[in-house]
Amino acid sequence: MTWKHESQEWVDCLDFLVWRMENAMKYQSLWNHTGGGYQVPRLITYKNPDGSTGKAPVDSTMTGQVPVGTVGVILEDTFYPSHNATDFYHHYKEDIALMGEMGFRRFRMSVSWSRICPDGRYQVNEEGLAFYDAVFEELHKYGIEPVVTINHFDMPMYLADHYDGWSSREVIDFFLFYAKTVFTRYKDKVKYWMTFNEINVLSGWCQMGVHDNSPRNLYQARHHIFVASAKAVQMGHEINPENKIGMMVAYTPSYPMTCRPEDVLEAMKFNRQKSFYMDVQCKGYYPEYKLKEILYREGRAAILWLLFRGMKGKGRGTIKKNCIGCLFVIKWNCIGR
Repeated sequence: MTWKHESQEWVDCLDFLVWRMENAMKYQSLWNHTGGGYQVPRLITYKNPDGSTGKAPVDSTMTGQVPVGTVGVILEDTFYPSHNATDFYHHYKEDIALMGEMGFRRFRMSVSWSRICPDGRYQVNEEGLAFYDAVFEELHKYGIEPVVTINHFDMPMYLADHYDGWSSREVIDFFLFYAKTVFTRYKDKVKYWMTFNEINVLSGWCQMGVHDNSPRNLYQARHHIFVASAKAVQMGHEINPENKIGMMVAYTPSYPMTCRPEDVLEAMKFNRQKSFYMDVQCKGYYPEYKLKEILYREGRAAILWLLFRGMKGKGRGTIKKNCIGCLFVIKWNCIGR
């Protein structure tokens, strides 16, 4: 079973990879050491223009919305789970040894944008790079292949505060500098890469650094992520043609509760919300059903705005020419309306 895009070689869809997984914020800890910068935490605290502070709940979707006009703040008397996590930073050798003992052959992990580039821009933290060098070397010692996610719900707080995260097209260039840094540094140590984790569920300040969560603004921000991902795929193959680069999707298919047409239609709509992100990155264009959905929901003015300013504007050719070469899927099943 194979599929082929005009810009890709044949890909064997039955060549599955199975791995143990972690991500930087849930596992590695040491958020404010080794020269790294602040990242958007899993407990959201913010500062209003008048200096007062507040907290935003982060539910199971990890959206983490904050009021427009606020900036992130770290409060000394507040416990942030991701700041300590499980302290992989200090225990990676013993953790990897246990993985080797259990017979693991692949380890999916992420590198932290703010550990490499403290404010998310063009400053590089050598100590952070050296940490991942040591991790990859330890993995190879036990015959474990790293599968590395470049961005796993990771937004440097500086970019969220000063650029409104992925709402700004400038963030594409910042991300590409970061991606080039890790592609180049680890080109002989990492073969399997993912550009973004679960791109289909990214939303809000917690994951994307955006304050305005209106559908129009989120579509624009996600378009910027599509462009950044496509350019990173192109760059990664230029740096090492042997790289296998894909994306991760949280695939939660829905099955209709009954055979009633309205249930079947709702299940189809729900599933399209997941497959849309695979369609764009595997096929290289925006499907008509998504454009029609936006037209129905937002009106003609919105579809014209998206067509000419965003989704079919700058970056469209980049997405078309740089489709992913592999697809990583986390799957849950949902039954109901």
